[in-house]
Amino acid sequence: MKALVVKNTGSWYVARLEDGSLLNCKIKGNLRLRGFRCTNPVAVGDEVTVEPREDGTAFIVQIEPRRNYIIRRASNLSREFLQMMGASKEDGEIRPLIKALWDTNDNLMMLLSERYTYAESLSEKTEQIEKTLNEWNFDDLEGLYLSAPVKRMIWQTLKIMKELVEITGKSPDKIFIE
Repeated sequence: MKALVVKNTGSWYVARLEDGSLLNCKIKGNLRLRGFRCTNPVAVGDEVTVEPREDGTAFIVQIEPRRNYIIRRASNLSREFLQMMGASKEDGEIRPLIKALWDTNDNLMMLLSERYTYAESLSEKTEQIEKTLNEWNFDDLEGLYLSAPVKRMIWQTLKIMKELVEITGKSPDKIFIE
């Protein structure tokens, strides 16, 4: 039977069944050994399959693939992140993330879930930021707060690196600038 993990207290989990009832669960022993590199493969918010026992508890026998992930990058939230625009997929109201935190009862992880478009906006921004050095052009340096001599030095380094990639066929592991 399908359930959602809503609480973790050491080795015990509380799972909400589809009918809304709560059930105390433990991980079945062979599930814990099945190729997981972490000590605790189940997290709050995971959808699981449980197998009830006679004593009123249950075993977690399967973990469904995750649809949400915790994003832990910086401990301080930047202004750009808090002012990122997104919308609720239910009512379509577009508002900044900080206003959604204030107006709704949802926390940050809920706002980054599939019910809202904030996670999509965040992934678009990170795709723009996370380019390989080979993909950079001079216009990418314009958005950075750098003096003209520093921009020129970085651009020259990028040009040399692109030339090295053409000659050697691979990107350098490290680049040192003096």
